[in-house]
Amino acid sequence: MNRMICPLCRQAFMYEEVRNIDRHVKEKLPIVCPYCEQVAKLQLSHGYFVTYKIENYLE
Repeated sequence: MNRMICPLCRQAFMYEEVRNIDRHVKEKLPIVCPYCEQVAKLQLSHGYFVTYKIENYLE
């Protein structure tokens, strides 16, 4: 898991990349903030990104 701060709403959240998707081309995919639901970052990926609010994530 990675931690990020949304550049729009300034909330910290966790995200992870889901990989091993059958025949998925590497492309820039959005990392969507779970608080404001806006695109916080575009990042190259072979899969997709899942985000979590920090208060819902138990470390």
